[in-house]
Amino acid sequence: MDGYILCGEAREWNALAGEALLVKIDLQGNLVWSRRFPDEHPSRFEGRYSNFESGRYVVQSRLAPDGTPIMFRVVRFDENFEQIDSVLFQVFDANGAYFAGYSEDDIWGINRRNHVLNTADGYAALHSRIFFDINGDVTLEVNYPSLPFEFTSYQSENGPYDAPVIAGYGRVSDALGTQGIIHVGSDENNGTTRHFGGPGTDKFRHVSTLDLIFPPFAGYRLVGSTTSPSNGSTDGWIVLTNSNLDTVISHHYGGLAADEFITSFGRWDTVGTPIGHICFGNYASEDIEAEQSDFWVMGLDMDGDSLWSMLVGGQEAEKCYSVVRLGWNFMILGSSQSFAVPGWDGCAMFLGYVPDIAATPGSLNFGPVAVGDSSTRMIGLMNTGSNVLTVTEISATENYHANFNGPVTIEIGDTLNVPVVFTPQSPGTHVDTLRVTSDAISGVKNVRCLGAGTAAAADDASLLPTEFRLHPPYPNPFNPTTTIAFDVPRDARLN
Repeated sequence: MDGYILCGEAREWNALAGEALLVKIDLQGNLVWSRRFPDEHPSRFEGRYSNFESGRYVVQSRLAPDGTPIMFRVVRFDENFEQIDSVLFQVFDANGAYFAGYSEDDIWGINRRNHVLNTADGYAALHSRIFFDINGDVTLEVNYPSLPFEFTSYQSENGPYDAPVIAGYGRVSDALGTQGIIHVGSDENNGTTRHFGGPGTDKFRHVSTLDLIFPPFAGYRLVGSTTSPSNGSTDGWIVLTNSNLDTVISHHYGGLAADEFITSFGRWDTVGTPIGHICFGNYASEDIEAEQSDFWVMGLDMDGDSLWSMLVGGQEAEKCYSVVRLGWNFMILGSSQSFAVPGWDGCAMFLGYVPDIAATPGSLNFGPVAVGDSSTRMIGLMNTGSNVLTVTEISATENYHANFNGPVTIEIGDTLNVPVVFTPQSPGTHVDTLRVTSDAISGVKNVRCLGAGTAAAADDASLLPTEFRLHPPYPNPFNPTTTIAFDVPRDARLN
């Protein structure tokens, strides 16, 4: 493999639609060539290419002058991506349809491309799955005319039901608003449909199966966006279900603006053990006033709890539309304004797996220790990221130090246990912070330490405090309790 082929649309500034576009980049992301494919109608390529025995195929939608999709074309290319021929068809005599999901199957020894389509007439309109053979001809059509939701994602017959899985969103009722919806089954009359969400606007953008990959889950991972729990702002949303489509876990993440997950993948350690999930999307809460967004990447554990989060982008807006997994790495595909203001450029960003760190516990309380004595507690430094973590240094303070000689590497999912020693140099409360320096994506990890130095002997007045001192509350911010320590320079009783 010497590079990647990207599919999309070349559109002039302020135009409603443009021309179908193929772009080739090398393994470093440099442009090799780009080609437009003019048509009598405005058009765009919407599917990844496929390596079939007789050629490569790209699904192309042809658009009416007002931007409304009217029909589809499957284009066949040779090994140099020169067009050989194409098959043009109108889907089920619908007035308009658009590509929503994609998979490739090898069923009964026949390579087929399976596409999920929506009509442009609303949620109650015709939804369909269609299959292409190696010649680009439609071989199977499955209609869902009564399912009241818009398809956004499709998985082939590899789930717990051994049936197709379709996800999206739709307006269930005025009381419930727009909800995320999943349907599992070969057609609308042979399967199960479930709704997820609250009274706001909730949407699923991607569905994937968890069976065999994430035991004990035998179900589905759904990601998208939700407004229901966040007072009107839009958050990224992840839902894990069992095989009966019952909710096992539901979490939302984001800020005060419009944030969303577009797709997700499983995360494994170096020996293939599942350790969580990784979600990709768009985050706009970083710069609300400018209404900009960045590529958003979040690592989660098996329970869907956030381990790390990072934003990638330039000074202007970026939008993620899809992500391709490349072994242990990813390529984010989308658009960017950062280098093309006021217009948009296509953007492909290669992203390697990244390490991250978590400290367990997050703080250490040593309690009272006599001056001159020592007390030891253990801190666990866990690699919660997706690549090998290197810890280089753990800082020391006057009263606290870690028994650590770096650098030390920690494999994905492993934990390094480090002894931390408290040796009070004077009486009184000692609150301090150890700084753990590593190559984690989240940066320096701070470990808060709390301990109290006590007099070595009750009659040793030299160890008493010499002045009144009020120490800062710990932890701060606190919920629901905190500790406030103070020193007095003489024996005293609190009344």
